[in-house]
Amino acid sequence: MDSIRISTAQNIDIDYEIAGLGERIAARCIDLAGFVVIAVITLVVMGAVSVGISGSAGMIVLFVFIAIFAFYDLVCEITMDGQTLGKKGFKNKSNQYRWHPANFQSIYF
Repeated sequence: MDSIRISTAQNIDIDYEIAGLGERIAARCIDLAGFVVIAVITLVVMGAVSVGISGSAGMIVLFVFIAIFAFYDLVCEITMDGQTLGKKGFKNKSNQYRWHPANFQSIYF
């Protein structure tokens, strides 16, 4: 497995292993499986809400799901130290250049 070596100011070398392509794909599949579960729950709730109350309440539930899907990576990687649930399962971590934690700019731009 490939690794990156970083030399610190105190002349200490730190080695980091780079996650392989298979681990990255598997971690993303775990994240997407979570979205499928959330999508099914959202559809059930939308059906129950739109039948019981009104169609606009079902649209609010849909917008909440879309917001969760859009900001999942950002929120998880900022709050969980550079990991999503799938990455946590494989012990992968996102870092930006010079090993600073990931932030909004490095994730979305």
